[in-house]
Amino acid sequence: MEPSCHSLITPGLIDSSLKLRLVLLFYRHPCWSGSSGSLSEWLCESPWALGEALESLVEVGFLLKAGVQGDTHYRLDPGRQHWSAVDLLVSCFEDPLKRDHIYRLIRAADQERQFRAWLASDLHVYAAI
Repeated sequence: MEPSCHSLITPGLIDSSLKLRLVLLFYRHPCWSGSSGSLSEWLCESPWALGEALESLVEVGFLLKAGVQGDTHYRLDPGRQHWSAVDLLVSCFEDPLKRDHIYRLIRAADQERQFRAWLASDLHVYAAI
């Protein structure tokens, strides 16, 4: 797999299958802007997991968040530093063999993210003692 495509799939960037699905969805519909409620219904995901994934993608600069009629809407806006890598990720995802590799990388990044979160909370508990 191309290195720049691999560089997006890491803890803190695209580190869950939900985040990958969101990036792909927004990429395929670049003019679309949606709220977490509409995305939750469309993707059949819990609103809490979806909200967390959306906010994480906003924080790393993949999505833009804007208030529209009292509701928060999101749209793709990866910035110049990520556009070419997102293009490459989408093209890699179209190849079935590369797609399998992407999913393996996503699972590994998700496990590492969860481990880091567990380690941080565990260290926080010991620091309080």
